[in-house]
Amino acid sequence: HAEEFDTGTVKRCRKKSAKKSHTKRSSPDDDLPDLDDSDVTEATIKIQAAYKGFKARQMIKTHKEIMPDLNCAQVQDATLKIQSAFRGFKTRKQLKEEGEDLPDLEAADVVAATIAIQSAYRGFRTRQMVE
Repeated sequence: HAEEFDTGTVKRCRKKSAKKSHTKRSSPDDDLPDLDDSDVTEATIKIQAAYKGFKARQMIKTHKEIMPDLNCAQVQDATLKIQSAFRGFKTRKQLKEEGEDLPDLEAADVVAATIAIQSAYRGFRTRQMVE
C-alpha cells in the first residue's frame, strides 16, 4: 500500500521571535532554511515537480496492466459500436430539439421505400459475391 504525501505548494511561515533573550541556546528553528528566500522557494518547487512526476510515472506503471490494448480488434469493434450509438443518440436528440420528427415506419410509402432500398442492396451484394 503506497503512502500518500502532500505535494501541495510551498507553505510560508514566519519565525516566531524568541521572547526569552537571556538564553543563548540555539533553537531548532535556527537550522531551518528561510522559506521567504527565493532560492529556497525555487528549490522546493523543483523538488515537488520531480516528486509529482515520479508519482505519475509510478501510477502509469502500476495501472498499465489494467489499460486495454487499443490495437486489439475486440476493443476497436467495441469502440465503433459505442461511437455509432452515441452519434445516433446525438442525431436523434438534435432532430427532436429542431422539432423534426423521424418518419413513421408504419406508413405505406416508407415501407415501400425501405423494401426498394433493401432489395437494391441485396442485389448489389449478390453481384459482388458472384464477381
